[in-house]
Amino acid sequence: MLWWMPWAIGAVMLGVLKITELGGDSVDASKPLGELLADIGYIKFHDRKSKTYGVELKHGSSFKDLENLKGKIENIVKSEVNIINNNFNYYIQLKETSKELPTNLPFYAFDTKDRQGLQVAVGLSVQNGDFNILAIDFVETPHTLIAGATGWGKSVFLINLILQIIHNYPECEFELFDFKGGVELNSFKNLKQTKSFTIAPDKAEEEIRSIYSEIEERLDVINESESKNWIDHNKHNDNKLNPKFVIIEEFTILIDQSKDLKNILIKSLAISRAVGIFYVFTSQRFDSKIIDSRIKANIDNRICFHTVDSINSSIILDQTGAEKLKNKGRALFSIGGQLSEGQTSMTTDDDVANIIKEHLNPSKRVGSKQVTKNIGTEKKTSEEPKMNAKGGLIYGLNN
Repeated sequence: MLWWMPWAIGAVMLGVLKITELGGDSVDASKPLGELLADIGYIKFHDRKSKTYGVELKHGSSFKDLENLKGKIENIVKSEVNIINNNFNYYIQLKETSKELPTNLPFYAFDTKDRQGLQVAVGLSVQNGDFNILAIDFVETPHTLIAGATGWGKSVFLINLILQIIHNYPECEFELFDFKGGVELNSFKNLKQTKSFTIAPDKAEEEIRSIYSEIEERLDVINESESKNWIDHNKHNDNKLNPKFVIIEEFTILIDQSKDLKNILIKSLAISRAVGIFYVFTSQRFDSKIIDSRIKANIDNRICFHTVDSINSSIILDQTGAEKLKNKGRALFSIGGQLSEGQTSMTTDDDVANIIKEHLNPSKRVGSKQVTKNIGTEKKTSEEPKMNAKGGLIYGLNN
């Protein structure tokens, strides 16, 4: 599912958001235009869809008088305009201007928490001539694959995604797997929300199996409370199921470790949506044997940065196009099957620090360990008794 709303940069971005809140395609400048035209006429109407103002000229005023005000009119509406005389019916019409996506988009923490679902802003696009936010609603489309050649923006995008989640949904939990030696996601290992931080592929299997056990435990809780899913359960029960993101940087490395592990991930993708656990994978490898149809069938969101050729684009998106992307941070977004081109945000160390500072747990000290398991809480194992829906506790809820 896509969530669209106008988005520009800096002060312009905030101004566009205010325009959107008025519920129209453009600002209604009827009042200031009326004041400008007071000596020669007045505004009869404003059609937002066509961006047109109807003008009634006073007796003794001419079309030339209206034309002479063109520059001042453009200053008011912040756009080029056409001054039209159609059989003595006079109009001011804003010209359509083509907007191009910026190649360098600064980070902005967008407030999406009050929107329906679990919506997270992921990029900027152009739709019908206007800047718009691209967002993922993880309730509707729960799992995401981020792919592309090295150096084109995958890891920066992932950092932005995590920051947007923390900013809007601080109750969310993270299970982080960073198979780039921990350097990409290192800033998030000491978050209160981070339940595990794993950097060595050969140490990851136990954690992946533990997450699958948690999925089964959550299913038991939901079934015992006679709920349809985690959202329905949370509406009627005190023991809330916090949304959880399992983020695996370079997940194809993990799949190479074990065929059984690959099967566990496939089973997890199929059932975790109902319990509020969402998987986010990144990959720079394009191998149809690894990213096979069983995995892709359960991943609704595919975000593809530049690829070296059309074959690689097809493996990720099921269509070509990513090979033509030329800017870092530019990606093709297939969200719930709907394809859009968008620009993703750059993030700085200051951006990360500003968002996470209120969420750091000073008691967490990962140090140089390759695996930090069950940080801040003890996980249940599959051999332990199942939880009780009325009084039981699911992992991570009482942190």
